[in-house]
Amino acid sequence: VKIICILDISGSCKNASQILMSFIYSLQEVFTGGVESYVFVKHINKVTEVFKNYSIEKVNEIVSTFVERDYSDYNTALKEFDDKYYSDITKDSIVIYLGDARNNKNLDGSEYLSKIKDKIKSGKGKMYWINPEPINRWNQGDSIIAMYKKYMDKVVQIRNTSDLINFLNNINI
Repeated sequence: VKIICILDISGSCKNASQILMSFIYSLQEVFTGGVESYVFVKHINKVTEVFKNYSIEKVNEIVSTFVERDYSDYNTALKEFDDKYYSDITKDSIVIYLGDARNNKNLDGSEYLSKIKDKIKSGKGKMYWINPEPINRWNQGDSIIAMYKKYMDKVVQIRNTSDLINFLNNINI
C-alpha cells in the first residue's frame, strides 16, 4: 500500500500544518509501502525527498519554500496533481488530503477527486480528508468541504495529536 499525502500549507492552515507535517513524517517511518508527499497553496509540489532526507525541524522550514504566499486554490492544485503526479496513484493507494477546504471562491476541482476515486475503487484504495478546522466552521464562508466529502471514505476533524491517533486507529491501512 502506498500512502499519498496532499497538504494545504496556506495561511488558514498554518497553525495545523506543522503538526500535520509531523504526522506525514511519522507515516513514512511506519509504512514500508511508501509515502509520497505533496504541498500546495495554489501550485502543488512533490516534497517526498525533503521528508526522507531532512529532520522534521528542517522539513518545516524547507517545505514552506516550495509554495507561494497566496490564497488557497484547490482547483489549481488538484489539476496540477492530475497533470504531473496522477501516475503516482495506484488502485491500492491511500490518499490523505490535509486541509481546511477553504477555496477562496475558486473552482472546486472535484472532477480530479472523482478521477482518483474511480482509479482506486477497483482495488484496496481509500480517500480520507483531515480537516484542522472546528466542524462548526465547515461549509461556512469559503469552506467547500461538503463538495469534497462525497469523494472521501471519511472526513475527520483533527485539532491535536490525540485526534490524529484516533484517526489512524479507525481507518484500515
